[in-house]
Amino acid sequence: MLYLLNLRQLAAARYIMTGVWIPLRNFWRLFVLLAIFAGLAACIDQNPAISQEQAADIAWEEMLPNTASQSRSNWEVVEMRRVSGVDVVGVFTDARYSNCQGPEPPENQAIKLSSEYWYIHTVPLPATPIPDDTDTGSGSPPSIPEPLMREAFFLIDVYNGQIVARKYSCVEY
Repeated sequence: MLYLLNLRQLAAARYIMTGVWIPLRNFWRLFVLLAIFAGLAACIDQNPAISQEQAADIAWEEMLPNTASQSRSNWEVVEMRRVSGVDVVGVFTDARYSNCQGPEPPENQAIKLSSEYWYIHTVPLPATPIPDDTDTGSGSPPSIPEPLMREAFFLIDVYNGQIVARKYSCVEY
């Protein structure tokens, strides 16, 4: 009885202070709904922590020890996009490291199917430019910027910048 009296006093005080009569049970429902929405809003982060350019820099730093040229200008990014893990998990399932120069990279981490990643696909520039019909040859040997690596794939976490998976495709002898 005393508890009920205190709730009625609280409701009456609210009415006196705001001039709006809100039944107490509706007040608690409203409070719970607001708490739930505030919690959900805090969990949603639409902006990635790293930009597309930062993801490309991270991929290059990872790939650098395994390149022959050690020059970023000899590589081009042919595809870079934000993906869900479920979209690219097949690309990295058979990622093995063989016949590539440089240190062996760390093992790939588990790809979370519902997480967002930067997917980056890089290839070396062609060995020589496509000759035109008037070129009879300059006599100089062709420049082969990356003789051992054909392409590289990277999966980088959008929010923390960690490399989750990588795959190098190298020339097999």
